[in-house]
Amino acid sequence: MTIREEQRDRLRRTVEWARKIGDQLEAIRDRHRGQVHFRPSSTGVSMIGLRPDRPQRGKSRIKDLGRLANDFDRIFREYCVDCDQGRPTREKRLQSYLVAEAYRSDRRLEHLHDGGDRLPPVFVTDELSLPADGGRRLVCDILALDGDVPSVIELKSSRQMKRLVAQVEGYAALVDEHIHLFSELYSAILGREVELVPPCQRWIVWPHPEGHACDPKEGELATLGIRVVGYTEIGDRFTFKAGRPLPRRL
Repeated sequence: MTIREEQRDRLRRTVEWARKIGDQLEAIRDRHRGQVHFRPSSTGVSMIGLRPDRPQRGKSRIKDLGRLANDFDRIFREYCVDCDQGRPTREKRLQSYLVAEAYRSDRRLEHLHDGGDRLPPVFVTDELSLPADGGRRLVCDILALDGDVPSVIELKSSRQMKRLVAQVEGYAALVDEHIHLFSELYSAILGREVELVPPCQRWIVWPHPEGHACDPKEGELATLGIRVVGYTEIGDRFTFKAGRPLPRRL
């Protein structure tokens, strides 16, 4: 099996688990909105807690979704609440914060909105890992939807621009290459028909530099077709400064 065939196979299996989440776990997620996230993968479902003191703690490769639904309170407490804190890095805190707030806002990533006429992007899923050449893995921090255009959003706690550009461009190219399967995945997760229109948007969310009204790298990243959002962590919350929207790439 080639890498491209393996990517397609994993995406198809992820779509099937996404459909099972919609069938069996959607009501639980809605009852615990902003507290738990169910993440599909090719090998099952991950239950991810969104608590600020236990960001991204959870259990992966769950296959018995009926058991999870029937005993959710106990399982959630065991793996997402009464568990070791682990290493709550700023990236994990940021990711949990954005995902939790999106669920509380009908999946809208309000904090990434620039205040203009366009609606904020819609959160779809996160941490979707796919194989790449040379034994590598490509992982997307957040997959989103802007109208009918897919968006890849990379979150980082440091301003490592060269590395971030390579990551976001690599995954965006992967989405464009498998646009029909990503359309199926978006449809399964959002519970409605989605026909994605490429090219995929690229976003970087990283620390906003002190003493600057606008990010000094915004223009340079814009020439690469990448939109930037800066953040500042304040206690267990974050504030954001969204850069200017970019014209649609053809």
